[in-house]
Amino acid sequence: MEYIVRTGEAAIRAHLSKPEITVILGPRQVGKTTLMKKLMAEIRQAGRPVGFYSLDIDTDSGLFASQQRFVDALRLTFAERPAVVFIDEIQRKQDAGLFLKGIYDRELPYKFVVSGSGSLELKEKVIESLAGRKRVFHLMPLSYREFFDFKTAYKYKDNRQQAAAIHPDLMDGLLKEYMTFGGYPKVVLAENEGEKRAELQEILLSYLDRDVAAIIGVDRPDAYQRLMRLMAQRIGQFVNYSGLAVLSRLSSPTVKKYLWYLEKTFMTKCIPPFFTNPEKEIVKSPACYFTDLGIANLSRRNFQLFSSEANAGMVFQNFVFLLLQDLLSDTFFELKTWRTKSRAEVDFIIDTGSLPIPIEVKFADYNKPQIPASLKNFIRSYHPKRAFVVSKSGDFVVNYQEAEVHIIPYRSLDSTIGL
Repeated sequence: MEYIVRTGEAAIRAHLSKPEITVILGPRQVGKTTLMKKLMAEIRQAGRPVGFYSLDIDTDSGLFASQQRFVDALRLTFAERPAVVFIDEIQRKQDAGLFLKGIYDRELPYKFVVSGSGSLELKEKVIESLAGRKRVFHLMPLSYREFFDFKTAYKYKDNRQQAAAIHPDLMDGLLKEYMTFGGYPKVVLAENEGEKRAELQEILLSYLDRDVAAIIGVDRPDAYQRLMRLMAQRIGQFVNYSGLAVLSRLSSPTVKKYLWYLEKTFMTKCIPPFFTNPEKEIVKSPACYFTDLGIANLSRRNFQLFSSEANAGMVFQNFVFLLLQDLLSDTFFELKTWRTKSRAEVDFIIDTGSLPIPIEVKFADYNKPQIPASLKNFIRSYHPKRAFVVSKSGDFVVNYQEAEVHIIPYRSLDSTIGL
């Protein structure tokens, strides 16, 4: 199988020399095990002993019956040699955080690398128990940057502008593919549309069965999936808990709980509202996006994005959200959204702690500069130095009041925004 390079590999590889536990978190089937096995091969080649244990394997899971049993197994295999020990699917271990804490505190001559899906057991209890003993790395579905580089055989790595100038049809095709089927590695590697849909269906069913039902313990997976569908139909909208409760036939507290589960298992990401005037601006309701566009389209049962401008626009907004998440991953800036009670709204606000950066998304080709009315409203209220309209195409810079407004294609976002 072809290997897809992940942008976070270098940081994880560098942490292998640190004594703390390396924790790799992310949803199912994003390539955590594949990455671990690649790292194992590199370590073996360097001459260091390596061990791999998976709680998905019956013969391995029995070794985790107690801390002493696992330590005895390690000593039997490695003695006092400084081995690197990989543990996969750790969320299946009851009280995994306390188990790993006890192992780590013995100061054994082993480096531990632990991975698991974004289940509540791993996300909440394990991380809390390992305070000061670990560093967490997140592995998500492929970002568009990772997807693009792989699809173009790394020929235009970090230079989508050059690719757009030479191969505009290729760029359009890759955008449509990513917006339709997302970035799960197996889906990206699938050879045709039918296989991509089948892989997405398997990923979703595995999530519902192995995370939602088995680990979280949701007793109504059908209602949970119905809520997922409602959220996929409302990408980027402010969450209305009472309205979702009526449509999903769940109570408002259950809706809030299920939405919390969706975010904690890395299926969705919600961003808070930006505000300074509670009397005029929305202050509580977040806006939510999916972490993978293929799962979003499967959840709402619609892969025909480009038959409707509204469909394509909604998914394009989620696409830009993912671009921004990728750009902000190495910063302390926070992504927010903005809406007034009079319904003026801007899709994204980068909260820098000083002057905010507003970003409006339009699934359109700009032939001339045009600033959306809501963006003007925000500029008048907050006086930012820069503002952006992210579109399919168009490249203009205009001034409005004291703000420099950039109307740019999505492929220029990383090079233009300058974070």
